[in-house]
Amino acid sequence: MEGPFNLTAENIAKVRKEPGVYILGFRGADGKDYGCYVGRSDEDISGRLGAWFALLTGDHIPHNDSERCVLRRRPDRYWREYAQSANQAYERECAIYHEHGQGYECNDVHPAKSYQHWHCPICGL
Repeated sequence: MEGPFNLTAENIAKVRKEPGVYILGFRGADGKDYGCYVGRSDEDISGRLGAWFALLTGDHIPHNDSERCVLRRRPDRYWREYAQSANQAYERECAIYHEHGQGYECNDVHPAKSYQHWHCPICGL
């Protein structure tokens, strides 16, 4: 993972429009970095980060528990990793999700599959 980067419009504009995985997070009072959500994009990681930025700046209304949680946590930084394919992004998101005890605080469900023939490399789902 590359980062952390400040979650700003300027930094998001520098992100390539490619498949990838990301972690939204913040710096704790103890000076350590913490993640609160892991996600991915099958095509455009910059677009997904932009959507989260829109939520955090009030340009988007939360529609689900994950979005409401992210809005409460107010992440101000992100980490990113580009992927060679949508499937590779899914597998990496799954790995991070499982590595962090079934995801971060704001991940309320296992990463979704874009195609039925995909399977989580950790749990087989």
